[in-house]
Amino acid sequence: MPVCVKVRAEAVFGPVLWEFYGATETGINTVLRPEDQLRKPGSCGTAVPGQEIRLVDAAGEDVPDGEPGDLMVRNSWLAEYYQRPDATGKSLHGRIFLGR
Repeated sequence: MPVCVKVRAEAVFGPVLWEFYGATETGINTVLRPEDQLRKPGSCGTAVPGQEIRLVDAAGEDVPDGEPGDLMVRNSWLAEYYQRPDATGKSLHGRIFLGR
């Protein structure tokens, strides 16, 4: 959500906005709490319990702190695509989900 929208929402409703990030295949992975909405613009929050999260570049290598990258997630409830092992195989890399 753009920061300008967060500023307007907070002006009207107060600091009550929660953001959740995840995917159908992985469930909820990170949470950005109300107190961090304006303090950490661009953040996706912190990992919820049970998540193994990596931020990687196009080659699958971990990126340094503060650098953009693709989110990779591993947890105990990763979904597989129904009757599509090819699609599942493209998304799972060593049992870590990479949504691109």
